Amino acid sequence: MTEESESLRAILDDITKMRREITGSLLGVEQHVVALSTDVTNFHARLVSIEDRLDRIENRLARKST
Repeated sequence: MTEESESLRAILDDITKMRREITGSLLGVEQHVVALSTDVTNFHARLVSIEDRLDRIENRLARKST
């Protein structure tokens, strides 16, 4: 029975180590997703700004040509 207990304890220790590694990896993935989401939000805001500027330029050019 002692040998079985030791084997089970070793298996439990391995599972615990794997759980910690997986949790750490998932945390890293979550951080990357947050960073990517922030980048997309920033790109979108910049694109909206550029579109607004382009609209103003087009409106000025349209007024000048008439």
